[in-house]
Amino acid sequence: MSNRANPGCVCCAPPVRDLTKLTFLDGTQMGIIGLKGVLAAIYAEGWQANDDTAEEIANRLEGKNYIPDSAREEYQRLFLKEYKKFIADQKNKIA
Repeated sequence: MSNRANPGCVCCAPPVRDLTKLTFLDGTQMGIIGLKGVLAAIYAEGWQANDDTAEEIANRLEGKNYIPDSAREEYQRLFLKEYKKFIADQKNKIA
């Protein structure tokens, strides 16, 4: 079945709006739903970029994303990296 609004799309599901692609150290890529929204909320709440924040990000994302226990630390490392980039972007907007 073809999607008339997007002829290249053959699925019937609507596109996911807040999907972020993350790349693990081994080159594996994973799509995370809702990361941008969670980063914005965490930032607005004043969380610092540390391990506790990475854990909180993972906890908030688990509702829409499967985060395997065996890879949780790697996910949290990537979430923290993305949060640090988010903080830098916010500071650049102010400057």
